[in-house]
Amino acid sequence: MSLAEAKKLDKKFPTFKNEFAIPTFGSLGIKNNKYESSTESIYLCGNSLGLMPKNTKKAINDELNAWVERGVESHFNHPDKSLTPWVDIDLPLLPLIAPIVGAKENEVAVMGSLTANLNALLIHFYKPEGKRTKILFEKQAFPSDYYAFLNIVKLFGYDEKHLIQLEVQPGETYIKTERIIKAIDENSDELALVCFPGIQYYTGQFFKIEEITKYAKEKSQQIKVGWDLAHAVGNVH
Repeated sequence: MSLAEAKKLDKKFPTFKNEFAIPTFGSLGIKNNKYESSTESIYLCGNSLGLMPKNTKKAINDELNAWVERGVESHFNHPDKSLTPWVDIDLPLLPLIAPIVGAKENEVAVMGSLTANLNALLIHFYKPEGKRTKILFEKQAFPSDYYAFLNIVKLFGYDEKHLIQLEVQPGETYIKTERIIKAIDENSDELALVCFPGIQYYTGQFFKIEEITKYAKEKSQQIKVGWDLAHAVGNVH
């Protein structure tokens, strides 16, 4: 594709690029005789930390000003009537996130961080009983996911042997669905939870969510199935 063609497509399908602050060669300390210090970098680390929207400072300052002017009253009575009182700060986000994840507004909550949310969910959904104590997930899971799984089994008095980690086989680039199905079969009497990501952050694999969930539930209603969709929401249908 030529530069002219790329510009034509950019014009036809406008992006939100200009709404974000993009680090420049100068701000990053990069010296290159071919480019001015004001040249914007090509940012490829949005999966780790996204670029800051340019209106972020104003949005934060609006809430800091509310803290200054109203203190604790800002929970219920924001000085800026166009903004939401803090007690309901998440509610305007629900109609935005619900269609993205394919849920109803009363089925979603916007809160906390990934690790905190996952730990909170595990407390409710990991219910070991008898020999049904194990968690099935992928090797090289997102680090916080792995530690959340390890923490929850330890909380119940178990060790890492109760974590079943499937890894990519030599010569392959992803975990085949057949291997996940086989692992469920082989451990069906001991599985308390099956939990994979929608998209594996390291390999990019898009797991067959419906197929895996259906199979595990058909195998045993006692097997809980969870999906960490942090890297899938907004990226895949």
